[in-house]
Formats: sequence, structure tokens, C-alpha cells
Amino acid sequence: MNKKRIIISITILLAFIVFLSYKSYYDQRKLFLSQISPHHIAPEYLYPSQSTKGDYDTQSIDDLTKLYNGVTYSQAHRNVSNSKKEQVCKLYDCTDTVEIDHFIPLSIGGSNDIENLWAQPKVSIWNGTNWGFGRKDALESVLAIQVKSGKIKPEDAQRCIVNDWILCYQKYVQNTVGSSVIDNDDEIQQRSQ
Repeated sequence: MNKKRIIISITILLAFIVFLSYKSYYDQRKLFLSQISPHHIAPEYLYPSQSTKGDYDTQSIDDLTKLYNGVTYSQAHRNVSNSKKEQVCKLYDCTDTVEIDHFIPLSIGGSNDIENLWAQPKVSIWNGTNWGFGRKDALESVLAIQVKSGKIKPEDAQRCIVNDWILCYQKYVQNTVGSSVIDNDDEIQQRSQ
């Protein structure tokens, strides 16, 4: 009889621990979402629609820096099915050349969920500058380096992109002094071909 009570007690304790870990995860996610306040500096056509709010799978630097069977977090977790890509194209006009993009990139913990995917055009001109997917790819590279080197927390990089990826680009790419970052329209155009 004592063994049965011990087993029941352990089972209840484990269930409670699992509940607390899920609660902590959802509380953390809720806090992250409450700290997002997109106020865009550029025209709305340069941003994802309201259906793409941005979503993440991890904010752990350990997850983002370790190897998974010899490949990076991004490579191990990139899994967007053709049907999901078709869903994204139904939400966006995919008549132009577009990239089905992770709004919060995988390299800084973004997810493959539909809430994190959008069809970003190759060419999207604002004030004489192409803000197409090549420019956002440059931002993603810089943020991944910053996160993995411990200079930015994953949640801060994620929030930066979701609040206003163009402002984030200006902060981390365009205004980086002495950086080897690609911020040349010709080079960005070449990378996106």
C-alpha cells in the first residue's frame, strides 16, 4: 500500500512540475507579446500583414549556439512544407518574385508556424532604396552574429524585428561603424539573385 501511495505522490508531483514548466513557457510568451508595439517608420507595404505577427520557438542562447547532428539551429529546424508556403501565398499576393520568409528568423529562434511566415518581395522600393528580402537577409545575418556572440539577447533581437524591421536594420546594420556588414545596394541585390 505504501508503494502505491509513493507512486501516486510522485506522479502528482511530476504532473505539477510539467504544469509549472508549461505555465512558465506561456507566461514568458505572453510577456514577450505584450512588449511588442509595432509603430512603423515606413509605408505598410514593407511589412507583413496583421496575420503575420511573428512567433518564436526558443529564446535560449544555448539552443541557438549548439549543433544538432552537426548542423546549426537554423538548418536543423528549417521545415516549411509546400502546403504551408501555399497558405502564405493565399495571405499575400505572390505574383511578384517573393521569398517565403521567417519574420523572426530561425537563426535567432523564430518558428516555422504560419504566424511567423510572410511573402517578402525581392523588390520593394521606399525613398529610393530597395527594402526587399535581400536587405532583411542582411539584417538577419547581423542579428544572428550579435545574438550568438552574446551582444544581444535573443528576445531583444526578436522584439526589434517584430516592432519595426526597417528601424532595426537602421540600428544594427546601417549605423554599425567599422562593420563588415553588407549595406551596399549592389551587393544586397547580388545576394538576393
